[in-house]
Amino acid sequence: MCLHHRPLSGWYCRSLVSATTYTLVGVMNKFITIVGNVLIWDQHATPTGLSFLFLCILGGAMYRQAPMRDQPVAYSPLPTNSGK
Repeated sequence: MCLHHRPLSGWYCRSLVSATTYTLVGVMNKFITIVGNVLIWDQHATPTGLSFLFLCILGGAMYRQAPMRDQPVAYSPLPTNSGK
């Protein structure tokens, strides 16, 4: 029963945040799995791989959504070649 409602809650969470934030949260949640792998099994990622993982997690922690613009930017329409 719990597995049935999991996709629905994912869509609800996705509607509350931007696509970038939703993806970032998903990637950051994988960190728990990797830490569990390192703690439980003896065959896991190399120290170089773990270093790059830490770098990615650090970048994700420093992520900040861009602020909204005060005024919308006026765009001019692209020229068309309809006369040729």
